[in-house]
Amino acid sequence: MKLLNKIGVVALAAGAMTSCAVHDVFDDNGDLGQILPTVSWELGSTTCKAGNNATFKAKYYYKGKDDMIDHTEVWALIARTESAAATCKLTTALNYTQTVGVSDTVRAMSLMKTFEHKSLQWNAQKTVADFNKVYAEDGVWEDEGGKYNSDYHIDMTNGYEYILTASFPTSATLAPVSWVNPTSFDSERFDALYPASFKSDFVAKVVDYLTKDSAYYNDLRNVYVNYDFTAERFAEVAQAHSLNFPTETEAGKKSDLWYTDTKKVVGKYYITVENGVTYYHEVALDYEAPEGINLYDVYDSSEWVFCRYSDDTGSILTSVRAKYMPLFIDLLNGIPFEDWIYNTADQNYSINFSRDYRLVPLFKAVDVNGKVGVTTNDKEISLN
Repeated sequence: MKLLNKIGVVALAAGAMTSCAVHDVFDDNGDLGQILPTVSWELGSTTCKAGNNATFKAKYYYKGKDDMIDHTEVWALIARTESAAATCKLTTALNYTQTVGVSDTVRAMSLMKTFEHKSLQWNAQKTVADFNKVYAEDGVWEDEGGKYNSDYHIDMTNGYEYILTASFPTSATLAPVSWVNPTSFDSERFDALYPASFKSDFVAKVVDYLTKDSAYYNDLRNVYVNYDFTAERFAEVAQAHSLNFPTETEAGKKSDLWYTDTKKVVGKYYITVENGVTYYHEVALDYEAPEGINLYDVYDSSEWVFCRYSDDTGSILTSVRAKYMPLFIDLLNGIPFEDWIYNTADQNYSINFSRDYRLVPLFKAVDVNGKVGVTTNDKEISLN
């Protein structure tokens, strides 16, 4: 689908944010039994404007005797959700909507930003409560040696804990895309956003609904009457199928041409069934049916209309004659896609496209030996 073909383009644009390093972040965890950094983190928000920085607060420590953290990293997977829809407005009873959607990974887990780890000396005269109080007020740790920014640690009985309050970049190219009920139809934009076969699939489905049986007979008639077919188009399809068909283009006159008169019986018909297929046989009013054959009324109507009494339903049924249906199929297939979806009441085109991106980020602490402690991928950031 066209929706999937643009993944490479988006991925390249998104790659401008940072390094293109991509691999399995969990492979860095090392062998079982090894001591790894322990990490946890919280996001500042689950939403972020595309192009802005996403904030977070991370905690990490090493259960070793010495300070062995080398640096920390934020990684993220970029996922995309798209939905593309269009609704038929040229019909009334038939309210057909075609929708396609995709949810996929635009870019695999990749490095977003690296943070230098600064080993700070703990002042034994300061307590954890003092530390938290000062940090809560200023966002920094103030010690005798001066002020430190976002990287610092707290002495703990099980090792050293560090707290990092920082942010990582997002790309403006990942902003959401929305295109809903435009007042003009941009064919180039539509083709860029929707799958290549969307238009043809849509028209084929609508035409099938209108012509496969008499369920949408009135809609078929309304399209014939109200759509702006040319006289040349009528003549073209009539000649192609060697059928008699009017070339009138004025809506009122077309409505008069497509008629039924159930007060006027013009013939009879009977039914036969062969190999499960029902056949209708029309005969003259004075036809004498053989024994066992039931005759039913046929009413006056347009040449392409079969209006009859049905004993099965106990009512009058109207349909397009089978030999004329290929003509109508050709006629309908000539209507452009955009005309099928034009809403005359609201004067817009009934399409609805949306594309949204989200990040699935991870936080990693890397020790001097390259071993990694990593958070689980249970967080998401929706880009707006």
